[in-house]
Order: sequence, then structure tokens, then C-alpha cells
Amino acid sequence: MHTLTHNQINKLQSNPALLSVYLSILAAKTQVLQIAYTKEKKQKRTLLSAFQILGQQKELTSAAKSLTPKETEPQQGEWDVGKIRTYQKCPKCGKRFPSSSGEPIQCETCLTKPTKYLINFWYKGKSLNLSYDKDGRTIHEFKHALAVLGEIRAEIKRGNFEPEAYRKESRTTFKAFFDRFIEGYKGSIGTYDKLKAIRKHLKYFEKFQMRDITPIVVDNWWKDLQEKGLSKVYCNDILQWLKTIFKQAHELAVIDQPIRRWPKPHKIPKADIDDWLTFQEQQKILEALPEYDRNIFEFLFLTGVRVNEATGLQRSDIYRDKGVIIIRHTRKRDGSLGIVKNKKPRVIPITPEIEKTLKISNLSSSYQFLSKWNRPYSDDYLRSLFYKTCDKVLGRRVKLKNASRHSWGMNALAEGNDYYKVSKALGHSDTKMTVYYAQLQTKQFQDLYEKTCKGLEKNNLQGS
Repeated sequence: MHTLTHNQINKLQSNPALLSVYLSILAAKTQVLQIAYTKEKKQKRTLLSAFQILGQQKELTSAAKSLTPKETEPQQGEWDVGKIRTYQKCPKCGKRFPSSSGEPIQCETCLTKPTKYLINFWYKGKSLNLSYDKDGRTIHEFKHALAVLGEIRAEIKRGNFEPEAYRKESRTTFKAFFDRFIEGYKGSIGTYDKLKAIRKHLKYFEKFQMRDITPIVVDNWWKDLQEKGLSKVYCNDILQWLKTIFKQAHELAVIDQPIRRWPKPHKIPKADIDDWLTFQEQQKILEALPEYDRNIFEFLFLTGVRVNEATGLQRSDIYRDKGVIIIRHTRKRDGSLGIVKNKKPRVIPITPEIEKTLKISNLSSSYQFLSKWNRPYSDDYLRSLFYKTCDKVLGRRVKLKNASRHSWGMNALAEGNDYYKVSKALGHSDTKMTVYYAQLQTKQFQDLYEKTCKGLEKNNLQGS
């Protein structure tokens, strides 16, 4: 039995002439087609043909036109706004998936489910298909689609629905996401400034949506970056930050899949620590340094601690009654305190020589070492001062960590201490770096042994 919509029944009841035409069709046992609300024109043409068969073409054609629903948006409240659809087909049988107003969509035969959904509905005389939520995320799950549909219905009912808010462009551009990303580092001054500096090298992506950035786009950017003349270390640093940005975008579901293939970073040669200082060279540099700054440099030379461990040393970490210093803090670039590398505090005994460096310059500060401006030292200041002094005294520049930490390790091994003790004193996670110091020492003596061996061989040949 074919059915009529409520609108069409109301029209028949209010129009006797129209009702008479319809009843005559039933009396003649003519097939009555289903007249339901739809925007498909083929039902309208089929209905017109059915009336024409009865021989009352002119009169019944106009009647059919009035019975056929117009392709306009239904009045608010006539039906629940929107349906959940998908353009995909069943991957097994190839049939189209049905639409839904609330029941999960799946193939009736294979029970498979689509992987992308869209919301289809009429709004202000237009049929809209939305496949993103207000955060610009693609709708991949039915629950997600149902939530978006519910939100759209609520907004239409309130009268504040804006289709543009559900477009792909909404809050998903690289520029917009980078703004959001960098906001999370405002509390870390050093990192925040660093991100602002590398932003100019990421402008290539600002014309893209986050989800449109593919491995080939990243490859093209990487090639352009190489032409800017930046150092390999800096390029690798920028690439690492880009990876972090996309990792967060994936975690927040801004992009559907993480980028699977990244450009290969530059190979950076292992840090050169061949150049280190003897006790005599360290003493010459100390004598040339400003008197006010000698304490912290002498502390570095005597203990082998890292530079940021010395700048972050707290007076509360010095236990004079027990004769030890516990190295547990570092000073970050933003001025805040952090924990030591490997997260393992270590103990340093207070020798008479180390005791002389631990003068208290300001009781109101928690830091042990303060600059002449009564502020904690920064790593940059110490390095700058040391390099100037090093160039002046030695005629060559030695890295501060080589001159202090690595030199301490090399000198300790030269004094006959075993690898394990030196490794633990320096806070190494294993003895690999300590063994590397020993290898460097062997390398330094290689020429001496080669000359000695050649001399012996020469004498033996002459004697024979």
C-alpha cells in the first residue's frame, strides 16, 4: 500500500476538487505511486505519467503538480534536521552504505562499516554536506558523527548555526596551530624565544592546512632549508621541533595520521674532545680571569661538574658539617632550576681547595655563585668570558666543557685512577665516555711509541 505524507493529506482534505481527482484514481484501480517527501525529480515525473494514463492530462497534471512536494527546505519542526551519510561503498560487496538518523551505519550484507562520515541536511534552501567538526577534524567514527549532528541541530534550534565553523579551514592551518603550540611554552622564556626565532624557517607551511602537509611537502621544505646556509646542527634542531609540532597535532586529533616519513637529519660528527687542558694550562687561565669570577671557574676545574650544575648550585646543597656537596640541580636557560642529567644526584667531597671556592657572596640568595651584578651566572656569560681569556692566554680556543669537565676526567685517568671511579665521579651513566678519555690518551702517546719502535728497529738492523 502506497502512502502519502502528512502535508499531502492535509492538502487533499482542504481541497475537495483535488480529493475527488485522487478518489477517481483509486476507483479506476490505477496504480498509486508513493508520494513521499523527497527532492528526487524522477518520482515527480513518474507521478505525472500515471495521471496522464487516465486520459485527464490537463486537469490531472495540474493536480499532480500540487500534490508533488516542492524541492524546498521543510519548515522548522517538520522533521529532525540532518542525516548521517557516507560516500564510501562496502569494501567487500561494493554496495553503497545506507544513510542514518541515529542507527549505526553498516553494510546489511557484510556488516562492514565506513571509515568516513558526513552530515547531510537542508539549511536556508541549500543542501549542505559537512564532513568536519568545529575543530576541523575529519569525522571517522559514527559516534563522532552523531555528536556533530546533535551539535548542529542544537545550534539551528538556537538560531546561531554557522556552516563556516564546520569547514576544513577552521582552526587547522599550520599558522593557527603553531600559534597554539607556541603558547604552551610562554612560561619557558628560553624555549619560547627559540620557537619565535625558528618560526621564520617554518613559513613555508603557513599556506597549508595541517592535514594537507604530506611527506613530499616536508621534503620540499627541507631542500629549501638547506639553501639558507644554516648550520647542520640548527637545521636538525628545526626539523626536530617540526616533528614535535606534528606529534602534538596527531595527539590532539587535528590530523588523522602522523607523518610516516621524515627527511633524514644531517649526520653530526661526534663532539671533538681531543683538545683539553693540563693542570698548568688551567692555572694560567685562572690567573688571567677577573678576580671576582675566579671562584666558579676554579670550582669547575676542581670538581669536573657540568657548567649548568655549577651555575645552579644551591647553598642548601652544601653540607659543610658533613664535608660534602650534593649535585642535584641545574640552571636552565630560562633561569629556572632543573634536575641533573640522568636524574641521579651525586656527591662531591669538600677538599680544602674546593672549600676556598665556596665563599658566600650574598646571604639573601639561594645560589652559591653570583656574578658581580649580584645575579646567578648564565652559561652564556661564562663561556664568553672563558673564550676571551683562552684566546688571550693559550692562543687557541678550547670549549669550556672540554677545559673543565673533560680535562678533569683526562687528568684523573692520567693520575692512575681506574675507569669506574672516574665514571662515577663525573656522573656518567656508564663507562663508555670514560673509556673514550683513555683512548684519547693512548692516541696522544701513539707518536711517542711509534718513534721509539722505529728507533729500536733501526738499531737492531745496524747491529746485525
